[in-house]
Amino acid sequence: MRKGLLLILLVLLTVSGAALAQDTPPVFCGDLSEADCALLEQSQTAMMGLTTAAADFNVDVLIEGDGQSIPITLAGSGAFSGFDRMDRELDLGDMTELPDITPMLEALRGFSGDLALTLTVPEDLAEDMPTNSVTLELLLVDGIGYINFEPLKPFTQDGDMELDGWGGLDIASLIEEVYKQITPEMLADFGQSGEMFAVPVESMAQFEDPAFIEQYISITRTDDGSGATATFETTVDLAGLMKDPAMQDLIREQMVAQAEAQGDDVSDSEAQMALGMMGMVFEDSSIVFTEEIDTSSALLAGANMSMTFDLSNLAEMDDSNSGPAVISVNASVSYTYDDLPAIVAPEDASILPYEMLIGMLIGMNMDQQSS
Repeated sequence: MRKGLLLILLVLLTVSGAALAQDTPPVFCGDLSEADCALLEQSQTAMMGLTTAAADFNVDVLIEGDGQSIPITLAGSGAFSGFDRMDRELDLGDMTELPDITPMLEALRGFSGDLALTLTVPEDLAEDMPTNSVTLELLLVDGIGYINFEPLKPFTQDGDMELDGWGGLDIASLIEEVYKQITPEMLADFGQSGEMFAVPVESMAQFEDPAFIEQYISITRTDDGSGATATFETTVDLAGLMKDPAMQDLIREQMVAQAEAQGDDVSDSEAQMALGMMGMVFEDSSIVFTEEIDTSSALLAGANMSMTFDLSNLAEMDDSNSGPAVISVNASVSYTYDDLPAIVAPEDASILPYEMLIGMLIGMNMDQQSS
């Protein structure tokens, strides 16, 4: 358990280090005018320079099949402040020694964020649940993560542990303490585990070629230019991209690498079957992104994403012909940048000592080894 926790920690450091690193990916402009492309570049710079913002978002999922229609909604809001990007990304590529995570911990402790999510499903789908809607409230202040147990009481009140109010855990100190316990042997294990996720640089380089990108991605400006915002619509041809030989070769490489890392192998016929099934999932599928940019500040006013997956071909392969045939997803977000309330830690929160959590995990590991 302890060893697994440390490996997970290293993966989290890779992800969080990349998120906090100051890096500017290229902007895809397609056939846009120079002025429109410049606005997109200015918007990217402005958004990456943000230290404070708030957003409201909504995700609607519709699953249709077998004469049924199942709507699922995820709605929420969030805000952050004190976002300070690091000068460079944590380099975990050379796992012979541990990198210095002090900058990441300082950035984590200086960051404040809150997030509220409400998931709603149809009542007939939640017939065995206390309610068809559940809300999750999270906070992160000074490196301490908090969760509000009150909205979760319908789901926890029958358990052995009575949870009330806000609870917290010093995540930054937990990461720091566990990080100190990582040994060279654990680094070697992580290097072997990470092989299944590694993507060769030469394999990814072709996907950054504008000539390749333009085959499957297009972008247009859809407003008339008379308003205070500019609207851009980007369409990704998923069906065409998944059929491209280069993409199929990359997926095949990953399948083989993951199998080898787990001591298995993938035959050509198995790989071809998997690729064929993926092709069916993405057949006639595309993703449409829409972003609205304030032309004076270059900040995003809002964005939308929609996509549809038709699984009917896969359903026909099953003799029972059951399961969802079409899955549609529509997500939208709107941003606020001014007059935001301060993000503060909840009063009277019960803080779980991170040392206790480490001790519990070590105890569980010892029990497993002795049994």
